[in-house]
Amino acid sequence: MFGFVLAIGIVVDDAIIVVEAVQHYIDEQHMSPKEATYHAMKEISAPVIAIALILASVFVPVGFIPGIVGRLYQQFAITIAISVIFSAFIALSLTPALCTLLLKPSHHAAQSTNWLDRFFGWFDRIFFERFNRMFDRINGKYANGVKRSIKNARYIVILLVCICAGTFLLFKAKPSGFVPSEDGGRLFVTYQMADASSTTQSVKVLEKLMKIVGSTPGVLHFVGASGFNILGGGGNNSGTMFCMLTPWDDRTTPDKKVQGIMDNIRKRVAKAGIKNATVVAIQPPPIRGIGIAAGFAMQIEQGNSTDDIHAFEKNVQKFVAIAKKRLLLQLHFLHLRRTHQALRLPLTAKNAKNLA
Repeated sequence: MFGFVLAIGIVVDDAIIVVEAVQHYIDEQHMSPKEATYHAMKEISAPVIAIALILASVFVPVGFIPGIVGRLYQQFAITIAISVIFSAFIALSLTPALCTLLLKPSHHAAQSTNWLDRFFGWFDRIFFERFNRMFDRINGKYANGVKRSIKNARYIVILLVCICAGTFLLFKAKPSGFVPSEDGGRLFVTYQMADASSTTQSVKVLEKLMKIVGSTPGVLHFVGASGFNILGGGGNNSGTMFCMLTPWDDRTTPDKKVQGIMDNIRKRVAKAGIKNATVVAIQPPPIRGIGIAAGFAMQIEQGNSTDDIHAFEKNVQKFVAIAKKRLLLQLHFLHLRRTHQALRLPLTAKNAKNLA
């Protein structure tokens, strides 16, 4: 959308330069529109082409940047590059043709009897002449300011240093994440239980969480699903709640913001004594695929295996412990867990008859 807004102005940018150049020759050199267009295009065609090529050469490579950064800037870069090319094409083809047909000397005769000419003459005196006088005054003040700045260059250097220092302090104070989290008015509450936990146990945990979340200030409504973990995978031992928060106008205090609500939910869960499940409250990322819930997946393969799944699981746990320290992992979920006990019951027709 931002690239589209800029493209609207860029498409007509070169055309404005062409119109101004042609009008200059008509007013100052008293040429006919056709002759003025010929001289103006002979003078500015090369700069218009150069500007278009330079801008395109800057924005086109941005569209080929790999990774998340490339995905963020790809549409913007392509939109601007295409707009620049269109702008140059219009300025070199359509605009000169329209100039020969529509442009006239800007100073009309005072004795004009055409009511349309009189109206535009009156509008020119009321608006454009006043605007030009104001613009000339601003331009003169700007030129005088530049001259004074050059004479007092040492003060300008000091001001530049102060601006750089202020910018550095602002960057230190503002969130430093790649995409800072925002209060989107919703959050997720998910939980993970021990392996081989039954659906009944999972539903009981979900019911407790629904009571906790429902009584938390700032939560408008919610829905829960047992057997689905939004952070990865699913099963009888997991579940997720999708929570919508009250409107932003009703959440003005820090404890009603999304971070305050998540902290409140964590405190309430700890106070409720839910010890058979790991409960996590997170907010969705501002951009899908970017955020603490996106993360990455990794596969671990043991080269010299002894066919002992328990020993392999211990090695995986050691790897995760080291990764949490070195890679600053906040959450992790393992699909390999062999800590639960399994009961093997051979069933025959005789045993089934006895059990019945």
